[in-house]
Amino acid sequence: MTLRFSLRALHILLCALSAGCNSASFSTTAERNASVAPYANEKVGQLSLRDFLLARSFLAVDNTKATVGIGSAAAIDRRGYLLTAAHALDSKDTPLQLLSMGSSPALNHILQPQVVWRGDVAKNQPDLAILYVGIPLTEIFEWAPEPKNGGLVFAVGPIYDKNMTTVSYSYAAGRLQDFSRQSKLVPPTTRFDHSAPIHGGDSGGPLATMDGRLLGINTEVFLAFLGWHYGRAIRPDLDWLRQIIDEDFSKRSASKGAGPASN
Repeated sequence: MTLRFSLRALHILLCALSAGCNSASFSTTAERNASVAPYANEKVGQLSLRDFLLARSFLAVDNTKATVGIGSAAAIDRRGYLLTAAHALDSKDTPLQLLSMGSSPALNHILQPQVVWRGDVAKNQPDLAILYVGIPLTEIFEWAPEPKNGGLVFAVGPIYDKNMTTVSYSYAAGRLQDFSRQSKLVPPTTRFDHSAPIHGGDSGGPLATMDGRLLGINTEVFLAFLGWHYGRAIRPDLDWLRQIIDEDFSKRSASKGAGPASN
């Protein structure tokens, strides 16, 4: 019996025993803090791991929903492109707003991105969306090579109270439990299942390695059961992703210019 089969079988069992799955289960601040406590002194370059991850992450707010929707996004291209979860958007033209989780003065204002591409799960596409913000991004994630099961992973996202009146940012640590390639999706993706204590607001945010490189985008969070967390992140085919961004940027450059010439 493989680890992959065991995790999925356990997931089915937990769904049967509890209130359901794929829900916005909320990890607590204490759980998140406890998960990263052993790594508080880790650094990437001159920055703490936490600050390095936050500098490349964004809060995503959708004001078109009946209640304000909060998610996350990850900066992936210096020309102004980010990756998030498609379900964070109500429609292709939704007025999503982005706010940097980092401390850069250059990004200390609300960004209103344009949707470059949005996956449609009904059409066998991944739950991902590519955004363009129209300004250069100096801090971006580099992509990590595919890891081994059991490796440390870190998720980034907001923490907010039940009334959603105050928001702060944090990270959470866990282990990679399983990963598999989803070749039938268009584009193909790699799916990562992990144990970092995430919640609904982490959707669209990064799942990164200890050295600060990006594995994928968190898209699902399953019920926590007796302290057991099950999050899922996905990563599109990188050649496909670069092609979509290059083509979009070329069109923008040809029409009116769009900033720096390379990522």
